[in-house]
Amino acid sequence: MGVDYADLGNTEVTLGIGGLSETFIEPAYLAFLGEGVLYGYQVELRICQPAEALREVPSLLGRDVIDNWRVIYDKTNMELSADIVFADTTIDRVGM
Repeated sequence: MGVDYADLGNTEVTLGIGGLSETFIEPAYLAFLGEGVLYGYQVELRICQPAEALREVPSLLGRDVIDNWRVIYDKTNMELSADIVFADTTIDRVGM
C-alpha cells in the first residue's frame, strides 16, 4: 500500500487470524458509487504492522459498513450484490 508506518501513531494490540499484531488506528472516509449516488462512511482503519504471517491475509471491509447494507449472496448463480440502506453521507447525481 505504500504506507509510511513512521507517520502512524495511535496503536493497540489486536488478536486476529494471524495471531497478536500491533495495529495502528487511523480515521478514514470510505466512499462507494452506485447509479449516480455517492455513499460515504466515516470509519476507523486498523492498519497492521507488516508481518510475514499476515502477507497472504486479505484486507477486510468491516461490519461497521456492511451492517448498513442489504447483502444478497446467491451461490447457485455466482452472484453477490448489496443495496445500501444507510450511509453517513449521500451525494445524489454524481457523474450525471
